[in-house]
Amino acid sequence: MAREWTMLRIGIIFYGLGNQMMSYLYYKARTELTGEKIFLWAPRHKPLADHNGYELDRLFGIKPVGFLLDQFFWQLYKHRNNRIIRHFVSLKRDNLSSNLSAPRTGCKLIHFIMAGDKDKDFYTKRREEIIETYTFDESMANPESQQWLSLIQQDSESCSLHVRRGDYIGHPNFDNICTPTYYRNGIAEIQKRINTKATFYVFSDDIDWCREEFGDKGFKYVNCNHGKDSWQDMMLISRCRHHIMANSTFSWWGSFLGEKKGTIIICPPKFSIKDNGENYPPSWIRCQN
Repeated sequence: MAREWTMLRIGIIFYGLGNQMMSYLYYKARTELTGEKIFLWAPRHKPLADHNGYELDRLFGIKPVGFLLDQFFWQLYKHRNNRIIRHFVSLKRDNLSSNLSAPRTGCKLIHFIMAGDKDKDFYTKRREEIIETYTFDESMANPESQQWLSLIQQDSESCSLHVRRGDYIGHPNFDNICTPTYYRNGIAEIQKRINTKATFYVFSDDIDWCREEFGDKGFKYVNCNHGKDSWQDMMLISRCRHHIMANSTFSWWGSFLGEKKGTIIICPPKFSIKDNGENYPPSWIRCQN
């Protein structure tokens, strides 16, 4: 059986910061498993470019391909179904759980890869490496975030509470998972498990809804980071002692990076309508909605 022959393997990194962080780790692990070099491509074009653009470079020093290669890759990607180009270009989502080192047939000059599934223990097994890769530089934060950071660090029982509404409202795959009932149950679970009263630091793209839902007693609303500053919410979430997360990769990373001995992390029963809940480490507490 002939092995697959490919000149270029291109790992696509797109969507928001949380997805970018997961995709990069996937391609890094894939390279370690197969020995195959992967070019990191962060498209500058819609619909692949979204949210605040590629952020791994300015936050963690992880550089994608330059402008000229970006333009070249975009043209190939955009026209990949052309009757001539399709013979030389392929696109697929693969999984680290599959045997990537086994012989594969086919001959494509250029292979676009979309990050796929990972072993459920993928992140916990690599925790130290991941923490080292994704260390936020607190000095980059704006003055308001610095004030929130100081307040959170002085609070022994701080608990982040992340609510994502915006593009999730009415979404067939993500809406109605983190319901008001889920958050009420999560708050009650945190209060039951700690000895002192927690302070809940609320992060959301709809702070007004959160204020109406949770009120002011025991809740503080962080509303200073938007656009290019949004990453600072993830940094602040990660500095909290405990976490009630939303079903988003942004929320997942804030909780994962902030986990330490004694941390309580509340997560929904599943990430999406199609998901079975295996995206969450077993130590995290599933709360019903």
